[in-house]
Amino acid sequence: MPVKSCYSASSISRALNAPWVRCRASPVRSIVATAFNVAVSMIVTVSASLLARSRDLHLRFFIPDSANEFMEHLAAAITRRVRAAKAERLRPTGKALFLGDWSAFGPPWIGNTPDWLCLMASEPEYVDQAFTLRTEGVLRNLELLRRAIGDNIDILGVDGQDFGTQKSEMFSPEFFARYHLPFYLAVNGWVHAHTPWKTWKHTCGSNAQFMPMYVEGGLDCLNPMQRSAAGMDLAVLKQEYGSRITFWGGGVDTQHTLPFGTPDEVYREVLETIRLLSAGGGFVFNTVHNIQANVPVENLAAMFQAIADSD
Repeated sequence: MPVKSCYSASSISRALNAPWVRCRASPVRSIVATAFNVAVSMIVTVSASLLARSRDLHLRFFIPDSANEFMEHLAAAITRRVRAAKAERLRPTGKALFLGDWSAFGPPWIGNTPDWLCLMASEPEYVDQAFTLRTEGVLRNLELLRRAIGDNIDILGVDGQDFGTQKSEMFSPEFFARYHLPFYLAVNGWVHAHTPWKTWKHTCGSNAQFMPMYVEGGLDCLNPMQRSAAGMDLAVLKQEYGSRITFWGGGVDTQHTLPFGTPDEVYREVLETIRLLSAGGGFVFNTVHNIQANVPVENLAAMFQAIADSD
């Protein structure tokens, strides 16, 4: 049956990633500050190592190059533990538990979007190496997460990078096959071999040409199914891929129907979409994207009414 509700295990920001002492030009003060940072780092490292043994934080004893480096390791370990505790607390609710963190599990992305797209075209060996290193890091992160959380989540959000625009994919299927497909094969393969989790990816825009490789790469759920983008005909995608991947989204067009349609138009679109995509399973209702300001309350009520009437 489609999962109709879920909780999201929140993450801790890197609030601890800051130097403790900031000194200006004085060399003496700089030396004192450096010594202080190293001394405090060593003290907290030992304390954290002892804490890790009792609280299963999975920290390793190491001598950090800087206070910042240590705090990054400590923040990541604490984050894993907090997520594990929250997942354990929510497990008895009977809801499907979703955890997402693209920074820990997603593919590499260097610079801004134009920079990265240019790198894929102009520096393929550099990008190959970036994907290799990133894959190694993600697999280590997955093992640490598995130790901390175990079976207490159901869906892992492995990636939230947008690969599509309104009119087309951002890059060619050939680039996807070279760079991203091996990454997804490794990540999804590891998750399926070592956990009961399902994997999930978000990507706005047109993704029709990438659909066969999402399936081949072992992805379980795709979001948000931007039905208004080029090539994203839900009926066609459901027929071709609906038995092999779950559509997480597409429930109502948030660019046109939900904000600008009538309540009756919203109701009919939601009901028709649920009937189309839920046939045979493999559908989680979700609006295409966030509900924006000034959407009429009547349209939201019509959406929820259609969901209720679809049961």
